[in-house]
Amino acid sequence: VRVSNELGSGNPQAASLAVRVVLSMALIEGVILVSAMILLRNVWGHVYSNDKEVIRYVSFMMPVLALSSFLDGIQGTLSGIPR
Repeated sequence: VRVSNELGSGNPQAASLAVRVVLSMALIEGVILVSAMILLRNVWGHVYSNDKEVIRYVSFMMPVLALSSFLDGIQGTLSGIPR
């Protein structure tokens, strides 16, 4: 919304700044989330079960989920810009 408002009012530099800020925020949030998910991947399994096999599978899948979450945040940001 901010980008379209700035473009509508004839401020392309402000729109560009808004895009850079939101992309920076998405990247920082994504890096923090991915780091937490990967560093705590052996702990997440204990939330669901005490079974060693479940804990191992959750630990194995956590990097894939972290990458998916990171890319989803970036995609949501980038798809909101062209609107």
